[in-house]
Amino acid sequence: MPPAPTRVFGVSHPRPPVFHPYAHSVCSRGENKTHQPNPKLALVIEQVKGLDVEALSVTHIQVNRAIQQRRRTYRAHGRINPYMSSPCHVELVLSEKVESVKREEDVEGRGPKVTRKQAARLRIKNGSTNA
Repeated sequence: MPPAPTRVFGVSHPRPPVFHPYAHSVCSRGENKTHQPNPKLALVIEQVKGLDVEALSVTHIQVNRAIQQRRRTYRAHGRINPYMSSPCHVELVLSEKVESVKREEDVEGRGPKVTRKQAARLRIKNGSTNA
């Protein structure tokens, strides 16, 4: 029988997958679940931003380190050690899904795109007075 972590995570190597300590709580890997928004937050988004909450999707997640906060822990024999906390800033961007617009077919009469330099050469070649 394989070791416990192998059974839990469904892998051949007995070690758990690597997760960022904070990001896994925001966005779980491998799961495409639609999370239900907070009703109060959804109401604010609809009223203030004018967005449809059902059409929102996560487009960007970023976790940055914040400045470490410092406290003291009192040890035996009058010693004092630092007691640091490691906070983070979680940046989560939601946006509405936008339908893609198909590119317009080339209209007859409009030739290929020509740069300014190419247009100047064509004017000189054709003998135009505005060179």
